[in-house]
Amino acid sequence: MVSNVAPTTTMISDEALMLEFQGGSHPAFEQLFARYRGPLYGFFRRRLQGDQRAEDLTQETFVAVIRASARYEPRALVRTYLYSIAMNLSAAERRKQFRDSFACRITTSRSCCSARSKAFRAIAFSVPDHFSSRIGG
Repeated sequence: MVSNVAPTTTMISDEALMLEFQGGSHPAFEQLFARYRGPLYGFFRRRLQGDQRAEDLTQETFVAVIRASARYEPRALVRTYLYSIAMNLSAAERRKQFRDSFACRITTSRSCCSARSKAFRAIAFSVPDHFSSRIGG
């Protein structure tokens, strides 16, 4: 007799995989990486400019997971854990980009400034006359 029921494959939960990885299972980490690499890359790609930087931060997320694996406790979903790391990396990247653009504005070398940041400076630093008297200009 032929059964019409498709064979079921048991999917191991992310949390179980993380605990296996914590115990030293490299295949468990590879499975987590395979599950979340694409979604995390998309997360970074939507928030940052540049495919390469999005790829770098995706890998940095997993490097942080590897480094912190001994301290992992399943208090929240692994998905939440990964995206909290990703959010922190994304925020740090934006701060870095802001600092770099600020440093670019105050440096004497104009070669590091893009046309867009030059346009921003022109708008940001043009103060209307009625405000300049208030700020001592």
